[in-house]
Amino acid sequence: MATVNRTSTKNEDGTVSVNKVVTNAAGESRTMDKTITKTEDGRSVTGSYSSSTGKSGTFEKEVVRQDGVKTVNSSVTNQDGQTATHNATVTHADGTVTRTVTNTGFKGQTITRTQTGTVDPVVEAEPVSTEEVVVS
Repeated sequence: MATVNRTSTKNEDGTVSVNKVVTNAAGESRTMDKTITKTEDGRSVTGSYSSSTGKSGTFEKEVVRQDGVKTVNSSVTNQDGQTATHNATVTHADGTVTRTVTNTGFKGQTITRTQTGTVDPVVEAEPVSTEEVVVS
């Protein structure tokens, strides 16, 4: 059975530091340390990871919400200096949601996909009666 130990600390400067250790049933462990910073229009995350199997690296992520658009840009650099990236943009406009994602792997392969969907407007429900109902 896997175990997860996680601690979070809110720092004086407003950032949050997180330490997480996951140990699997075979006794192998992964440690992750990250700092989360709230920004004017989103948040940023920076950190590092290491494992008992010798894997390690750094990561960063930025999330920005502005004018109906959410943008997520993240990257991971491994112990060999290879970098993988994930970039996503989600746009909400006129009842349509469009999501475009571009992923580039550690070996340089890039995949881009776009999804579009429509959103039905929210229909306001009738208020629920607060009268007590007695069934005999």
